[in-house]
Amino acid sequence: PFLTDPSLLCEDVVYVSPLHSSVGRESYFQLFEHWARAMPERLQDLEIRDVQVYQLKPREVSAKWTYRFVAPLPLPARVPGRLPADLQVLPGDKVLVDVGIMSTIQMNENGQVVSQVDRLAQGGSGYMYKSSNVAGTVARFEFLMAQRLQGELLWVYYWRVLREQTRNEAQEIIDIEGGMFNERSFEKDFRNMIMRQFAVGGLLGALLYYCLKYFNFFLMTHPPS
Repeated sequence: PFLTDPSLLCEDVVYVSPLHSSVGRESYFQLFEHWARAMPERLQDLEIRDVQVYQLKPREVSAKWTYRFVAPLPLPARVPGRLPADLQVLPGDKVLVDVGIMSTIQMNENGQVVSQVDRLAQGGSGYMYKSSNVAGTVARFEFLMAQRLQGELLWVYYWRVLREQTRNEAQEIIDIEGGMFNERSFEKDFRNMIMRQFAVGGLLGALLYYCLKYFNFFLMTHPPS
């Protein structure tokens, strides 16, 4: 699904995806060359399947394809009863997952690509983040993490991915329950969530630190006989 022929792209081609964007032919190729090299290294048994390309409007091409790979289950998902009964768990607490991509490509009068917008496709249920779609949520998280660019700090990029996942989930809940998505309210709630996670992590770290200090003090004052 990657365009590799420079003649197919205009000089100032624009690319947009959930977490990345670029302007210019050179930047476009640098982005996709990096992903073509890095993603197979980061995603186990990665393969591209079901590539479809069709044109419904003049100068606009739509494409969709599926990435399939093996992803590790996060610890919260391994709790008994959290996974759908029909989900096959592979050895090592891993699952075979799919991520669908939908791409909209705009072309100029010469047939060159002027813009490409990629987005994650919804699941068969129409919703990506419902509780029964644990494998899909894991798949999208691992896929977005695998797109981290060279030079991007891992922990900074992790929060970007988490924000994107959380935003999509919030939007989906609103679509199900009805209502309007409030960007300002989401940003505030997301920051509060991050602060709570840091607070809980700091509390656990402090608790572990003082437990170890107490244990060390106990050993010093109660030497084995």
